[in-house]
Amino acid sequence: MIVAVGLLALIAAFAALQLQPDTGVESITGNDSKTYAATQQWAERFGGDPIVILVRGDLAAMVLGPDLGRMLGLEGCISGKIPNSARTRPDVPQICKRFGDFKPAVAVYGPGTFVSTAARTVTQGIKRMLARAEAEGERAAAAAAEIARREGKPPLTQQQVAEAARELAKFRAARDALQMGQEYGLSVGSLPSVDNPAFVAQLVFDPSRGSKTPKSRFQYIFPNTRSAVIQIRLRPDLTPGQRAEAVDLVKRAVAQDRYQLDHGNFTVTGAPVVMTGAQDAIETAVVTLLIGALIVMALVLFFVFPAEMRLLPLVLALMAAAFTYGLLALTGSNIGVGAVAVLPVLIGLAVDYAIQFHARADRAMANGAEPAAAVRHAAGSGGPPVLTAAFATVAALVAMGLSPVPLVRGFGLLLVAGVCIAVVVVMTSGFAVLGWAGGATRGRPRREPAERVAGWIRLRRAFGAVIARPGRVLAVACVLAAFGWGAALFSPVGTEVRQLVPDGSSAGKDLAALQKATGTAGEVDVFVKSADVTDPEVIGWMRSYQSDVLARAGYKGKHPTCEKSDLCPAASLASLFENQQQLSTSGIRKLLRSVGDFSKGLVSKDRRTATMAFGVRLNSLSDQKRVIDMMREQLHPPKGTTAEIVGLTALAADAGGALSNPLRRALIAGVALLLFLLIVIAVTRSARRAAPPALTVALAAGVSSLLLFVARVDLNPMSAALAVFVIAIAGEFTLLIYMQYLSERRRDDSLGVEAAFRRAYRAIGPAVFASGVTAISGFAVLALADIRMLRGFALVAVVDLAVALVGAVLLLPAATLWFERDRGGGRFGRDRAPVGGTPPSEPDRDIGIDDDVESAESAASR
Repeated sequence: MIVAVGLLALIAAFAALQLQPDTGVESITGNDSKTYAATQQWAERFGGDPIVILVRGDLAAMVLGPDLGRMLGLEGCISGKIPNSARTRPDVPQICKRFGDFKPAVAVYGPGTFVSTAARTVTQGIKRMLARAEAEGERAAAAAAEIARREGKPPLTQQQVAEAARELAKFRAARDALQMGQEYGLSVGSLPSVDNPAFVAQLVFDPSRGSKTPKSRFQYIFPNTRSAVIQIRLRPDLTPGQRAEAVDLVKRAVAQDRYQLDHGNFTVTGAPVVMTGAQDAIETAVVTLLIGALIVMALVLFFVFPAEMRLLPLVLALMAAAFTYGLLALTGSNIGVGAVAVLPVLIGLAVDYAIQFHARADRAMANGAEPAAAVRHAAGSGGPPVLTAAFATVAALVAMGLSPVPLVRGFGLLLVAGVCIAVVVVMTSGFAVLGWAGGATRGRPRREPAERVAGWIRLRRAFGAVIARPGRVLAVACVLAAFGWGAALFSPVGTEVRQLVPDGSSAGKDLAALQKATGTAGEVDVFVKSADVTDPEVIGWMRSYQSDVLARAGYKGKHPTCEKSDLCPAASLASLFENQQQLSTSGIRKLLRSVGDFSKGLVSKDRRTATMAFGVRLNSLSDQKRVIDMMREQLHPPKGTTAEIVGLTALAADAGGALSNPLRRALIAGVALLLFLLIVIAVTRSARRAAPPALTVALAAGVSSLLLFVARVDLNPMSAALAVFVIAIAGEFTLLIYMQYLSERRRDDSLGVEAAFRRAYRAIGPAVFASGVTAISGFAVLALADIRMLRGFALVAVVDLAVALVGAVLLLPAATLWFERDRGGGRFGRDRAPVGGTPPSEPDRDIGIDDDVESAESAASR
């Protein structure tokens, strides 16, 4: 059986290694909200959050020289619009041909596209003006000739009068065209184009603010005098792999020699780039964490677990992890941040279960028991408390299913499955290995565990002080826990996508550089739906809404700037009509036709949907939530029109708001504690006996929260569930000791609380300490992860485990004494024996366990 199970574990491990990283924002934001549904619809039409190419350099030098043409070429390359006739030309870069085949972008717009579109629009306007003037001249000539004919003028005079009218119409047209050209810096005979510096300067820069300062209404493309922005909106149907390929293609495109600028440089960033970086980080984290956990836990077990085959618990834990992740692979799921975080937790718990059985069997064999009898003894004495602890852990973890964040729900579900698998592996394969290999160690002198459990013995010495003043200890713990629970419930929770990206990574640095250069690094959009979004009434409302929310966000004054406001103007349908005094259906349609492809990212082909984008700063989630709530409050579209706030920023802010809701967090923690209490009541068959461990884990959760609050450890979607996590882990340690305590009192009903706890500590204390230190070491490995969310969760877990271990040793006896104060800690009634209690015939004393541990303690003290 051992060989068969080992082979199955290897197959499961191979399947687990095939898991693909999952960096979808749905793991944080959820996919069951109205905002998510609207965001999906918006992304299907406009491409979602964009890749941003930050162009840094002297803006005037870049747009008034050859660099503008190079940016136009880059934008055209990325858009993938290469005529079939040009695909065979050697001067077309291969990267552009790949974009033409792949076509990952829905819309691309930047300085080159903007100026080119404006030039085309102006040129078309002049041509329409001249064509209209010519038609009007012909009509005027015909009218003048008719008047001359009626007056009896000769044919020659009629022709002369007609020609004069025609020339007058041409003069007026030329005058209007010249006036229009002068508005755009065009000299006589010149045409608007990206190669015309005078036209570009007049189009881009604001003379009232200096010759090099861009106009405020174009800040989404020209943020300031030192930067410009190119945006690429990707197709919404791209898989994570295709999205990563698109990001890579963009990076390769900006590195092409032909697109290198004389006066600037490119930086590729934006939400898709960040998510791709997160995907790479998760792949690295899985390997790093596995190797790190193996090495560290092996070392810890070697030094703190005084038994033969001391690495067996780790081997069993790895088998449980392999089966768990193999099962995840069989379901067709991917591996996200939450699934990565399960690894050290699961290994720590599985090691704990294995150590409890292993320690009992090892002691029995060291005292002369046959391997088979030793395993039966371990199963009989350790099975009830271990299964009780495991069931209680599972019950507490089930409460994570109430979290609004799928990442947390998935973490809890996978860990529940892992705990169940770990118990099965330990109680089958573990028992088989102990029985099979036990004969090889029988008769060996037991190694002195004193120096390896010295830390545990030092912890036990504080037990005497607690027993002497249990009421005072509980009072202090209750006060600290009350403050801690309050701090935990009202502490803000960060759900920024940046938490998925390794610190110091290029993706994170580039995102910070974007905000420093432009004042914003994110985007929030308003998704507008109507029978016709180009209706003058709808456009008028969009213009009014845009100016109103920008003003409320601080973007106001004669010369507003993005650096001093929470919102900044970005590409939107309303921006195209910002300077038009009178709106008409024909005028709107004409302008949209003139801007051509530039409008693709702003209005759908059927004119039923449009988008208004706003740049947003990477402030705290609470600040972003406040701004988004303000935007929602101002949404009052005309009748027949709907508008919704969409985008990754809105989803993250909403998720942060839901996680920070104190009532929801209190509900989740309360449900976890209640489920834990019900399990203990079911096992002990007494609410009174179940109260001490429940109070202990509640106090441990509160004290742990207070320590984290004082240490200013930020909470994230995973660590926000720390109360549930503490209840689950503290419950594990607490129940193992408490069930042994109940067993000791059942065995000798004359024992008081203090004496029974001392025996319980001597019997299983070192094993509990060893498993606790092993679990802490596993989380310490997780704290080395580059991903901020994982690291934050690991720091929380280390504190939680340490408090849980100390609470099981110090707070549990105090709570038990308090609940049994009216009994004076005296005789233990036999009327209702706990399910997990060891029967009086349990042969612990016969094999010398207590004496052996007592000698270890004495040796360590010496």
